[in-house]
Amino acid sequence: MKSKIGTKLLVSYFLLVIITLVIVGALLNPLLKNYLFTAKKNDLVNKANEIAAITQKYNDEQMDEATFNQIIQTLDKFIDTRICIIDKQGLIVASSQTMSGSGSNSFPGKGASLSNDEVGEVLSGQTVIKEGMSPRFNMPMISVAVPISTLNAAGKEEVSGAVFTFAPVSLVTTTLNKAYYYLGISSIIAALLAAGLALYLSRKISRPLRTMNQVALTMAQGDYDTVIEPIGDDELGELAISLNYLARQLSINMTALEHEKGKLELIVHSINEGLIAIDRDGTIILANPMIENLFMATTKRLLSSSLESISPFPELTKTFQTAMENEVPIITTFGFLSSTYRIVVSPIKKEGGNTIGAVGILQDISEMEKVEHLRRDFVANVSHELRAPVTVIRGYIECLLDGVTDNTPDYYYTIIKEETLRLERLIKDLMDLSLLQSGKVELFLEEVNLNTLVFETVQKFLPRARSKDLHLLTNTDSKDNITVYCDPDRIEQLLIILLDNALKFTPPGGTVEVNLNEKNDTVDLLIKDSGIGIPEEDLHLIWERFYKADKSRTRQFDNGTGLGLSIAKQIADLHQAEIKVESPSRKGSTFTLQLKSKI
Repeated sequence: MKSKIGTKLLVSYFLLVIITLVIVGALLNPLLKNYLFTAKKNDLVNKANEIAAITQKYNDEQMDEATFNQIIQTLDKFIDTRICIIDKQGLIVASSQTMSGSGSNSFPGKGASLSNDEVGEVLSGQTVIKEGMSPRFNMPMISVAVPISTLNAAGKEEVSGAVFTFAPVSLVTTTLNKAYYYLGISSIIAALLAAGLALYLSRKISRPLRTMNQVALTMAQGDYDTVIEPIGDDELGELAISLNYLARQLSINMTALEHEKGKLELIVHSINEGLIAIDRDGTIILANPMIENLFMATTKRLLSSSLESISPFPELTKTFQTAMENEVPIITTFGFLSSTYRIVVSPIKKEGGNTIGAVGILQDISEMEKVEHLRRDFVANVSHELRAPVTVIRGYIECLLDGVTDNTPDYYYTIIKEETLRLERLIKDLMDLSLLQSGKVELFLEEVNLNTLVFETVQKFLPRARSKDLHLLTNTDSKDNITVYCDPDRIEQLLIILLDNALKFTPPGGTVEVNLNEKNDTVDLLIKDSGIGIPEEDLHLIWERFYKADKSRTRQFDNGTGLGLSIAKQIADLHQAEIKVESPSRKGSTFTLQLKSKI
């Protein structure tokens, strides 16, 4: 059971008063006793001197014996003191007959003599004071003997007798006991008053402290709005003010920490890469949603598991272990299933340099590698596309210069011209694609009758279709009205690219259809051919630059740059349109451009 501070203060104050009273009593007892005995002795000496003066008058015959004896008896009663007077020979001149508390006369009568031991010192002129057990009275007594001095015939003082006064010690002890009694009563009253005062003070101190303790507990639970009313301007009041200030500062600091924590959590959660941190034992202490998706586990499960037991990537665990063991950052790349990941792990160190864990960034670089691969392919394809016509041009020019020709010069000039035009188309397509991808192309949007645009474009390709013995069909009519908001030049460019590909890869006798379908908020433009089709595994790649599906089969049809579909995709994206392709079992292809009625 916990001892309360109020009880401690009450007991402390009470014990302090008791100890103080005991010490005061212990020190006061000898002082009071000595004072009372000294006062009684001095009183007896004074009374003895007064009686000596009266006796001197009696000796000088200034009063008769009866009066003298009456005075002695009266003094005995009033001062409760036994009196005995002797002459210079030690004979008793007079004595009191009774003593308070004594029923017998312990002195012999008048004319009797006292022993030399009793009168020797006083008759020599000394005042004698004694304390202790008196054999004559058989009780503790205080005795005082004062010499009586007279002038002789020569005018000199001489001892003519002595006065003995006796008082029982019980008179002093009775007074002392009364003093102790009243002191005890006073001590009890003082102790009770001290206990009451201690109780009052302990409650006055403990109540504010209990309030402060309750406030401190509420602060520990996150409530910083409770205010303590200061009681007085003492230390408790200052403590209350300090606690109020502490609560305000904690509220400000916790708000700031929550704000910073919120920002940190937002930053961690918004990172596209996986962020994970572990402690020295390998237990996960931090993970963002990307890691949750990769590990297919909730945050609660992640934070209660070790990395080794829950990670689907064995290389990840090894990298963390290596980083903590070597205490250096580790960067490594590993493959998992069809993806490639890069992990950067750095040890977490305290100020003293001790490693307490590690933090890592897990990044899926599959797309980056794909882009890099496409970049390399792009460079290779551009090099190839440029090299072929340049080689042809150079070869024929060298033949013409050397005069080694099998045909007329016009034949070679015609080939050189065709290869030059091929280079020109390649450069134009590259520049066009670059502008489209850079976002620097400005669209000139307007309301366009898509039926008219499609019909007129298809009419331009009819001669080419007839020359290849192809059937070019459409369900559009220039008089129909399907309106979209677009850039007519760019949409026409896209349609030309798709029609050119359809006619190019459809063998003689085949069919190419161009149709328009109007829906609620969209218009579908479909270009369907019965050509050689596209392999299913290549469908998602046809939009890449220089990509050509099944080059061994398409080479006989293809004299293009391989950039057309990339340009078409960029035009569609600029119009916020969707373009897609279907090619079931290589039985022709269907390209669909889905345009919004209004952009």
